[in-house]
Amino acid sequence: MNKYDRIIRTAQAKLKGVQARETWALPVRDQAKIAGHVTVVIGKGVRQKSSPRAERGIDQIWSNAEAALRAEISEAEKA
Repeated sequence: MNKYDRIIRTAQAKLKGVQARETWALPVRDQAKIAGHVTVVIGKGVRQKSSPRAERGIDQIWSNAEAALRAEISEAEKA
């Protein structure tokens, strides 16, 4: 039981971080993707162009991370 409680607490803390858009809560792979998208947004912003694809990519990473953490919490609670 203690193992699952720890998993749930960790996942809940990460979920709060994801909801607050804190990159520490993301897996390293997603942190790198966010950095790439932010680079595009900044680069196009300097040239006064929009970058909707990069912005959608950032939003998708956050929503996928939130869904994954909710699923992880749900599975741990069932166990």
